[in-house]
Amino acid sequence: MNTTERIYAEVKRLPEELADQVLDFVLFLEQRHGVECAVSESPADHGSLPVLDTREWRFDREQANAR
Repeated sequence: MNTTERIYAEVKRLPEELADQVLDFVLFLEQRHGVECAVSESPADHGSLPVLDTREWRFDREQANAR
C-alpha cells in the first residue's frame, strides 16, 4: 500500500468534520509548496463556509506582526 492509499484509507474512517480539517491541511500544503490544486472547489464543498483562496496572496511578516 503506497502513501496515498494509506492516507485515503485513514481519512475514510474519520467523521466529516475531521476529514474537512485534513482537506484544509492538504490545501495549505499545496499552497505552501506551489502545487496545483487537483480539484476545483465550490462553496458547496464546505457546507455553508466559503472557500478563501489565498494562494496568490503574499504576506509580509512585519506587516502581519504590526497588526
